[in-house]
Amino acid sequence: MYSKKLSLVFLICFSFLSFSQNYSTAIGIKSGYPGHGSLNVKHFLSSSAAVDVLVGSNFSSFSKYFWLQCLFETNKKIVNMPGFNWYSGLGPSVGYFTSGNYIGKNGKSFTGMWLGATAVIGIEHTFSALPLNIALEAGPYLNIFPQIYIDAQINVAIRYAIN
Repeated sequence: MYSKKLSLVFLICFSFLSFSQNYSTAIGIKSGYPGHGSLNVKHFLSSSAAVDVLVGSNFSSFSKYFWLQCLFETNKKIVNMPGFNWYSGLGPSVGYFTSGNYIGKNGKSFTGMWLGATAVIGIEHTFSALPLNIALEAGPYLNIFPQIYIDAQINVAIRYAIN
């Protein structure tokens, strides 16, 4: 019994010590505008290329919607700053209002489905002692359907990093 507890403590300590600053997949949450709270998965396809998927919703009193965003990102290490990367990305967004509507930049409201494109630039840090990744990103959002307009977005992510 004592050896099982000691083995478990050793295994837990070793897993934290062996964790590196690079990761292959990170799972967590990303919040900000326009997602207001999204489930987030970032997965590396190669050493610098990643796909960053968000599934989110908004349940405010005046409008409720679901949305999906998929960013294709290029990631680069920041020299002389271990654990820090910067990245840029681009990808499509799609959403659907389940109730309420959105007042566009031209004062017209729309309901139902919308389509758009997002571009981001961000910085992220993966801790060396913990499997934790945090990120901050910002960029333009181009709504394409049913109205064309440009808006700004900013997001913060907290994710569990998996080797």
